[in-house]
Amino acid sequence: MLPHLSAVVRGVHGTVPNGEIGELWIAGDGVADGNLDRPELTAERFVYLDGVRYYRTGDLARVLPDGSLEYLGRDDLQVKLRGFRIELGEVEAVLRGHDLARDVAVTVITRPAGAQFLVACVVLAGDAPDKPAGPLREYAAERLPRYMVPDRYQVVDMLPLTGSGKLDRAALIGLAAPRRVGGRTS
Repeated sequence: MLPHLSAVVRGVHGTVPNGEIGELWIAGDGVADGNLDRPELTAERFVYLDGVRYYRTGDLARVLPDGSLEYLGRDDLQVKLRGFRIELGEVEAVLRGHDLARDVAVTVITRPAGAQFLVACVVLAGDAPDKPAGPLREYAAERLPRYMVPDRYQVVDMLPLTGSGKLDRAALIGLAAPRRVGGRTS
């Protein structure tokens, strides 16, 4: 028998009217008690509303006129890679903690054969070694689960920005993609 679940679509100021886009929150018997050994994430994602505990999914949705929900994608930078859900912002925050990194943006690239890789584009700080990937990888491996450690580290002069000054994630994929140099991939 399936557990009973209920859902609401919430915006910054509360439940949104039908047809409006908001974050999907779910409650019921099938919702976990929290994140294992992650009290800060549990406090952020598992919230009480009118005495009911909800899980904030990070998914965008809207309620249709017939009362059904329409899924509209993610509200955050979560990706699924090799069966694992990864918060890109969490990986970025960890790598920004290394002295070698002035700024970091992480993305997923897909090779023509279909293989996917987690790539960190890193703006180096000050006097960094010629090959910073080793120290950055080791630092990430000490602080993140293996599946969240980037496969590649691409040094860039600056991160691409949109006209409004936000990170241009579409342009970032182009920076993260391997380049062919003299018949080999860099």
